[in-house]
Amino acid sequence: MRDCFRNKINVKGLIENVAISLPVQNPKLGSRDGKYFSGKAWKWTMARIGDVVLKTFTAGAGVCTLYLLTVFSYNVYQGLSWHSAQSKIEKKESSE
Repeated sequence: MRDCFRNKINVKGLIENVAISLPVQNPKLGSRDGKYFSGKAWKWTMARIGDVVLKTFTAGAGVCTLYLLTVFSYNVYQGLSWHSAQSKIEKKESSE
C-alpha cells in the first residue's frame, strides 16, 4: 500500500480492483456471474452518478440564484420605500 503513495498511483488498476469487489443490484449490467460490476457496468454506473450530481448541482444553483434575486429585489424595494418616507418627513419638518 505504501508503494502506491510513493510512486505514481495506477488509478485504472485501483478502479478495476474496486469494481470487482462491489456488489451490483441488477445482474443485467454486464457482469460475468451477475454478482459483481464489470468494466462496462462500472463506467455506466459512474457516468449515471456523475449525471445525477451535475443535475443536482445545477438545480441547486438555479434555486440559489432565484432566492438571491428575490432577496435583492425585496431589499431594493425596502430601501426605496425607506428613502421615500425619509424625504416626506424632511419636507414636512422643513415646511413647519
